[in-house]
Amino acid sequence: MRFKFTSRRNVIKIVISTLLITILSPIQSAAPAAENITKTFTIRGADNSLLTGALVRLIWNDEITGSTMVSDIGTTNSSGVATATAPKNAPGLAYVVVPASGDTTNAIATFKDTSSLADEAISVKLESASLVINAQKSDGTAAATTGVLCWPANASETNGSNCSLLLRSGGIGIKLPSDLDTSKTYNIALLQYTDQYTPGQFSWRYAFKASGSAGSQTYTVYTDLSATTALSQTSGAYVMKYSGANIAGTLKKADGTSLSISSGMLVNVVITPDFSTTVQGAGSNDFFDSTTSPNGNWNGRVFGPAGKYKVIFNIAGSLTIPSFVTYIWKNSSGGFSTTENGTYTTSAPHALEIRLPAQTPNFVFKTVKSGTNDALGVYPTLEAKIAGTNDY
Repeated sequence: MRFKFTSRRNVIKIVISTLLITILSPIQSAAPAAENITKTFTIRGADNSLLTGALVRLIWNDEITGSTMVSDIGTTNSSGVATATAPKNAPGLAYVVVPASGDTTNAIATFKDTSSLADEAISVKLESASLVINAQKSDGTAAATTGVLCWPANASETNGSNCSLLLRSGGIGIKLPSDLDTSKTYNIALLQYTDQYTPGQFSWRYAFKASGSAGSQTYTVYTDLSATTALSQTSGAYVMKYSGANIAGTLKKADGTSLSISSGMLVNVVITPDFSTTVQGAGSNDFFDSTTSPNGNWNGRVFGPAGKYKVIFNIAGSLTIPSFVTYIWKNSSGGFSTTENGTYTTSAPHALEIRLPAQTPNFVFKTVKSGTNDALGVYPTLEAKIAGTNDY
């Protein structure tokens, strides 16, 4: 299955700071297709015992809409068997396996590709966990089961290409390489799918370092990528939280009246510093549609220093509401304003009102499936399209 990171590695299609947009509304469990295939899983633990209560899920791409689709979650019975169903010929079909609630001895399995041509029996043996993580929202409640966890697959990569869905709350074990370089700083990432975005919860990466010889390493986990403040375990697990919003924005019409987000629209709000900084969380990437925010409310996160920030509104699914760019400013007290010398907010969540441009769109384009007039559910930025690149 193909995914995408903002580090420009084609690993996972995730919300971090990409300008890729999905036109349709957030994904949901797929409705039954005309012709389905069923995967029958037998799950064993690292000790080869059959696992009861383990979770399995299929995941694939919708070829036309671009949406990420998921099956219902299957749960293994006393014989370690569970099933999951997907449409026949589903593009990019893959599966994930997560041990039962309370099982932190066995590690979650990473995404694995599988054939979408026919029914199949799949045997999975989990590995022993080397680190336990409890993924949460910024407020301490359980993270969405569609949240994505990524960690290094080998000692040479500091970012993680091993990824899996959470599928449940509570402690979850991961298997780290046994020979990590003790001179390097690695990271574990909490990410989200564009199509499964949880409003106000932004991706975050936690640094960690290994010590000791290969095969018997221990780990120090840190609160962020600066690797300066160690994170302590809670009940045997490292609690890792998504980063919460500190801006509560509203998108309105040019005249200041309320904006109605119609069905089929999706708005992507990207905030980036208009200057160079290495601060983690300096900007953010938010998504909303007619279901999650019918009145144009959006979330932002700016942990960067004082200065000027670019705000990009990528608006898909409308011929009358244009995409546009505007700016906000942050002062040394952490307040925000829509003008450099204007009135700054004083407390979080900082309320910002952004208005649409007065002019209507004068250029409209649509991406279609090759050789057809069928609309595709994603489009690149126009700048990247003109440049002739595929790096969106």
